[in-house]
Amino acid sequence: GNPMKFIVYLLITTLLLSQAPKERYTKSTELFKKVFSDYSKKDFKSAILNLKSYLKLRENHSLAQYYLAINYAKLKDEPNTVKYLTLLADKKRNVPLNKQKVFEFISEEKKEKLQRKFSANEKSINNSKLVFKMHKDGLISESIAYNSLTNNYFISSVREGKIFKRQKN
Repeated sequence: GNPMKFIVYLLITTLLLSQAPKERYTKSTELFKKVFSDYSKKDFKSAILNLKSYLKLRENHSLAQYYLAINYAKLKDEPNTVKYLTLLADKKRNVPLNKQKVFEFISEEKKEKLQRKFSANEKSINNSKLVFKMHKDGLISESIAYNSLTNNYFISSVREGKIFKRQKN
C-alpha cells in the first residue's frame, strides 16, 4: 500500500500505546484526591502545592484554578486569590463572588473589578450563523472541529461513538 499511510498508522499506534498519557492521567487523579483530603483536613498549603503539581500535568484546568483561588482565600492571601480569580475571568468563566463567603475578605475595590469582569462573561454573544445542517436521526454531537486547510468539519457523536466528516457545502 501507500508508505505514507503506513507511517501515519505507526505514529498513531505509537501515540495510543504510549504510557505517558495514562501515567499523567493516573498521577493527576491521585493529586486531585489529595487536594480534597488536604482541604478536608484544613491543610490549605498542601492543597495548593498539590493543585500546582496537578496544573503542571493538566495546564489551564479551570476547576483546579478555581480550587487554588479558594485555598488561597482560606489562607486570606488576597494577591494569589485575586490572581486565580482573574485568570478565570480572563478565560470567560464566571464565579459568583458575592454568593461565596470565602471571598468576603477581598477588598471592595478588587472585588468590584472582578465582579465587572465576571458579569461581562455572562452576556451572550449571538454572532453565529448557520453553516450547514446534518440530517442524522439521534445525533448527539459532543464537539465540532474545523480544518481550514481542507474546509472539512469533524462532528463527534456521543451516542454513536463516531466522528463524522462533513464539508461546508
